[in-house]
Amino acid sequence: MTDDSGMSQPWKKQLIDILQQELRPLGFRRDGSNWRLDTPETIIVVNLQKSSWSEAFDINLGALVKTLPDLPDQPRNRARLRIVDCHYCVRLDDLFCDGQEGEKSVLSQRAMVHALLDFNALKIDAAKRRRGLEMIIRARMLPFLELCQTERGVETIVKEWGDPSYMMHWQLRDRLGLTPP
Repeated sequence: MTDDSGMSQPWKKQLIDILQQELRPLGFRRDGSNWRLDTPETIIVVNLQKSSWSEAFDINLGALVKTLPDLPDQPRNRARLRIVDCHYCVRLDDLFCDGQEGEKSVLSQRAMVHALLDFNALKIDAAKRRRGLEMIIRARMLPFLELCQTERGVETIVKEWGDPSYMMHWQLRDRLGLTPP
């Protein structure tokens, strides 16, 4: 059974329940497959995205810095901000690229994130999947989202957690004085 977006209902519902449980107490509001938090300095977006080719999902995280102006030809709907409108965005598994662990450990942690979000991997029972995702969300995603609440926090993320420049808008890169990739 699928919904209008083509997502399988039981799996989508499981992920939505987990994200809602973790994000609602922090003030995030859900709109479809997006959760948003409007802070004084930023707007933070969490997006649940289904693969077009399988029953796998990604969790995308983004931040818009409010002091950066909209471009005249690209106005942003800040009330219904999408992940593609953010100045900086990453996927949940990108949060394991900060160099705090060895390369082998990072690869295994990223593989674990992918396995937990891939419902083709039916060998993972629902309870174990939920516990694993809750652990990752609490240990990595929530601290990341907390930093995203300020422009200074976004700068810290970019400079200390690694620089996936492919996911950074040129306005933010220029603001931070970074060279283009």
